[in-house]
Amino acid sequence: MDLSSPRIQTLFRAASKALDKLRKTPFWIRFSAALLMMILCWAVAFQNVLSHHQKLKILAGEIVSLANQAEAFEKQKELHKKMEKQISEATKSYLKEFVEKLPLLQGEKERVAALTKQFPDNPSLKERLHFLEGDQNQIRFDSIRQGTDVEHRLARRVQMDLSDLRKFLEAVDADRYDATQKKPFLLMKKFDLLKCYEKGDEKVYSIYAEIIEK
Repeated sequence: MDLSSPRIQTLFRAASKALDKLRKTPFWIRFSAALLMMILCWAVAFQNVLSHHQKLKILAGEIVSLANQAEAFEKQKELHKKMEKQISEATKSYLKEFVEKLPLLQGEKERVAALTKQFPDNPSLKERLHFLEGDQNQIRFDSIRQGTDVEHRLARRVQMDLSDLRKFLEAVDADRYDATQKKPFLLMKKFDLLKCYEKGDEKVYSIYAEIIEK
């Protein structure tokens, strides 16, 4: 580069004049300008840091969400495996062997039987005892196959006390993924409960249910 060229010399003279003007500028103005420049630089740097922090925060939230989804997927996958295992090992006669044999209103039957002996001519007691001892209040299902599923419907409404109701729901709907007793995978499709009567601590309900067996 030729430093003696007219263009370079012109630039040198312009730079020299600018420096002379800067030297003549009061100190407080130069200091304020430098301070303002530093503040602007810090503001830009802070803005960049804040922007990166927000991006990292959003990214961290997305990672947590993906981790939760992966965990939920693994749990669902495990339950699906249990369901398949349970269906493959289930006995097709579970409802008949375990649910239809549940005795109902045993406490009331014993009390009504004792009262009938004391009052043998009471027609209401006789009628109630006949209902409790006969098959009118036994659990019976009518089954209909629908594709790969079987729908079991109670053939008629049955009466249960609270103890009966708990045992029935546990046998059908509790521990859905429990394969003990060769239990099939059951889903309660419909459950209708009506209160028949209440006498002291005794409550009796009329029950109707529809159950899907996978």
